[in-house]
Amino acid sequence: MGGYILRRLLWAIPTLWGAVTLIFFLMRVLPGDVAMVMLGSEGAAINPEQLNALREQLGLNRPLWEQYLVWLLDFSHLDLGKSLWTGNPVWSEIAIRLPYTLTLILMSIIISTLIAIPTGIFSALKQDSWLDYGLRSFAIAGLSIPNFWLGLLLLLLTVSVFQWSPPIEYATVLAAPLTAMQQLFLPAIALGWRQAAVSARMMRSSMLEVMREDYVRTARSKGLRERTVIIVHALRNAILPVITIFGTEVLLLISGAVIIETIFNIPGIGRLLVDGINHRDVNMVQGLVAFITIIVLVINLLVDLVYGWVDPRIRYE
Repeated sequence: MGGYILRRLLWAIPTLWGAVTLIFFLMRVLPGDVAMVMLGSEGAAINPEQLNALREQLGLNRPLWEQYLVWLLDFSHLDLGKSLWTGNPVWSEIAIRLPYTLTLILMSIIISTLIAIPTGIFSALKQDSWLDYGLRSFAIAGLSIPNFWLGLLLLLLTVSVFQWSPPIEYATVLAAPLTAMQQLFLPAIALGWRQAAVSARMMRSSMLEVMREDYVRTARSKGLRERTVIIVHALRNAILPVITIFGTEVLLLISGAVIIETIFNIPGIGRLLVDGINHRDVNMVQGLVAFITIIVLVINLLVDLVYGWVDPRIRYE
């Protein structure tokens, strides 16, 4: 196991380097200049001397290769630099915004899991019944409806029916957990519906396959209760494919949080990424992409380890 973890960590280095290198050059290719944005409208008349002075202050006048090497050197020391827009360290900006995004994603995972596992199980046990068709329709709708459209629909519905609108200031889960969960409940539903649909379909297919296995028939022939057969013998093996796609779904949740946080005005790292792009804040965008890449790599490694723990037959040596 130790050798497997070490190999995965070594493979993470070129993956992380490729991600930060790609975003570095993409941000330089995109039109726009943070110095012009800071001085005023990009289309307005700006004093060239003032513009050059600000670009020199921000380090944008240096050759591209020099900027790239400085960025890689700082990143190798886990220094993400300072925001060109606010002047604050990128790490401090992430630390302020991260609790909101983590709370949103964790609530989405919990809600989608509580929906997906029972939905997949009941759909498989009641195969081809009206309940199965209804639950499968729910899953297909979750795969078909974009989360941004669902978020807008929920927002319009709550505003028009319940006279509710997103709060100007969101509470953190550490300061006011109940308030934070109430404020993020609707965004979590909009973000997690797709994951619930994917996991439910995977759970149904896996349960149908497992229920036909010999060890399930043997358990039933021993006179065990149906609940014991399903939970103890079938569910543990049927849930393995759901765990497999968990890493990919978490990545989609992180990317979807960018849109949902913008719609519901949540001050998370997704909203921070959008603001960084709008302000042409290359340091902020590069730092956020590097940070998100690290999170995704760690989550994928943890999913593989959990997979081996759930199924003792799997060995990584």
